[in-house]
Amino acid sequence: MDPAVIRPRSGCASRAVVAVALALACACAHAPDAASPVSAGSALPRVSVRTLAGEQVRLDQLRGPALVDIWATWCVPCARSLPFYVRLARESGIRVLAISIDAEDAPVRSWLAEHAVPFEILRDPDGGAAESLALRQMPTSFLIDSRGRVRVRHEGFREGDEAVIEADVRALLAAP
Repeated sequence: MDPAVIRPRSGCASRAVVAVALALACACAHAPDAASPVSAGSALPRVSVRTLAGEQVRLDQLRGPALVDIWATWCVPCARSLPFYVRLARESGIRVLAISIDAEDAPVRSWLAEHAVPFEILRDPDGGAAESLALRQMPTSFLIDSRGRVRVRHEGFREGDEAVIEADVRALLAAP
């Protein structure tokens, strides 16, 4: 996670949150290159997220082809990736599920009021799914095949990632 994505708010509590987030960002930036527990070939973990209406959705029951994206309203790279996923969903037909890790629903609802998305927004306010997926960077996306297996794990969102992700989506959609 890029430390630039942290936007401090006023008050001591906000400074504490920023300090913890920066510490995590630095730790994540220097994480070993060991394979994640949820990588290519893995099944999604048996963990639930929820819709904004409160309905539970189990990740392990998800079948693709689909792109699952973990994001947050405060994440600057996420603000660049989500419009790309809107275009990708419209042009390719890939099913996109975007899982917000924001602690509260209000920022997500506000964000949705300003941004029309043609895909499902899910919630992981306690971070259980993010932890089970061993998130190291924001955003992180997973391409899921028809058996519910992860085909590709993509961490972060930088210049040039669009072409890589589009090629991965085309390959997933063309697979038997």
